[in-house]
This record gives sequence, C-alpha cells and structure tokens, in this order.
Amino acid sequence: MVDVIQAGDIFLFEAPQESLLSRCIAALTNSTVSHTAVYCGENKIIEMGSTGIMENSISLVAEGQKTYVMRLNSHPDGSPIVTNAKKYLKQEVKYDYVSLFILCGLIIYREHHPTSKWQKVANFALRLGLKKLDELLNQQLNKSKKPVMMCSQLAYQSYLDSGKKYRIRFKQSLLEEQDQFSVNSGVRIADQLVDLPELDTFSNAEAQPVKDISNDKLAQKMLEAFEEEQEMNDQLDTATTWSPEVLKLAKQFLDTAEKWLEKINPDIPLEALFVTPADLLEHSSNLEQVAEVGTKRIW
Repeated sequence: MVDVIQAGDIFLFEAPQESLLSRCIAALTNSTVSHTAVYCGENKIIEMGSTGIMENSISLVAEGQKTYVMRLNSHPDGSPIVTNAKKYLKQEVKYDYVSLFILCGLIIYREHHPTSKWQKVANFALRLGLKKLDELLNQQLNKSKKPVMMCSQLAYQSYLDSGKKYRIRFKQSLLEEQDQFSVNSGVRIADQLVDLPELDTFSNAEAQPVKDISNDKLAQKMLEAFEEEQEMNDQLDTATTWSPEVLKLAKQFLDTAEKWLEKINPDIPLEALFVTPADLLEHSSNLEQVAEVGTKRIW
C-alpha cells in the first residue's frame, strides 16, 4: 500500500468521535471526514494544526485513523504541490479563528431547515465570525500578523499555486446553488442572499456585543440544532425562510471575508475559504481516491 501513495497526494481523515468540532464538520457535510493534509513523501504530511501550519511524521498502521488518499485523475507530477505546501510551512501560516470560519461557512453554504434553534445558532455564530474577521482584517491592515489559512484550503491552494492543470475542480461552484451538496433538502442561506439588496441599503444588522466561546461549544450547539432538525424532518416546512437578521449577518460576513482575502492574497478565490474535506472526497470532478489507509501521527 505504501507504494501506491505519492508525494502531493491529499490525505482526508475521518472524524474522531472524541472531537466535537470534527464530528460537527462531518455531520454538517453529510460525510465522515473532517480534516485534510498534503502528503510530502517519506512518511511526512503538512497540515494545519490548532495554532498553525506544521509538518508531522506518520506511520501507516491498520488500526490507525481511517484516511482516504486522493489524487488528480490526470496523475501529474506531485513535486510542485509539495513545493507550494512547504512554501506555506516556511511562511509559518497561522490557523487563527479558522475553525470558527469553517463553521460559519457550513451555516451559509449547506442546506438546513431554519428551525428556531438553527436561527439562534446561526445568529450567534455569524456575529462571532464577523467579530473575529474584523480583528483579522485590522491585524492585516497593521501588518502585525502572519497569513492565515484553513485546513482544506492548504491542499486546495497548494494545488492551485502549482498551475492550471493542478486546479481542483468541483462538479459545481461551491458558491452556486447545488443539489448534490444537499444534506436534508433544507434551505441554503447563500441562495436566499441572491434576493437581498446591496448591503449599504440593507444594513440594519447591528453589531451587538457577542461573547467568545470555544469552537467545541459552538460545534456542540450546531450538532444539537442538526440533530433536532433530523428528528423533526417529517414535520418541517421546506418553504420556511431564514430571518432577515441572519441573512444580513451572512451577507456582512461574506463581504468582510472578501475584504480580508483581498488584503492577504487577492488571487485566492472566496470559495477556497469554505472548501471542506467532504468536498475534496465527494464533490470534485477531477480528484480520485487511490487508497484507503490507517494513519497514526508520530510525535
């Protein structure tokens, strides 16, 4: 099996049950995977850890964490991918607030029935996400922080930086309405934003103070809303819409994310921020699974 894996391959890790954040990402993407890394050869991977980018050694063991190995179906040379991943490693890219932004992306771009619990969770998460995005934007303007990146964005961006033939393509844009990403035939906030007026004429979503909570606590709230939604599925009205306040907050969040991207790297598409491990595993038109292995990090 070791002979099958090549430098530049993408590793997608199944969500460990002990991690609320991982379980939340997997559940809300209708998948089992929650984390991404780039394989660099010689049993080493580059990944985003809790504080930033890092290189870790791994061993392939049957009892290890289930990991899917993905590769472009054109099978190009993987060395440019590794070079770009190591470039970000050298830059010491940070992981500040990124789990929070992933959760906000799951609220905006995945389908949910806007139950009362989901409305409250979305409102809180988007306010918190806006607060942290504003902090990052101010830090970037002051040039006091290093670049920031998401876990799946590391793989997506390392491929994108390698040239046109390396670009990971999806069956449909992550920012467009898409039936194949449906989890439960709910309503996507992103789709309802299409009918919103411009923000400068629709800006009554006031920035009320919001207390920080851990990503695990937010993930727990989202899991509870998701599980309640599943239990109520037969009783839910598919015509229900998200509240105007949630829609305004989502629009502000995306607008701020675009401003932040323009500052850190204008070449990064907005969709790269919200690529999830599930997208890489199930929704790409040019990635293929070449192996399924058990992995264990060597600390």
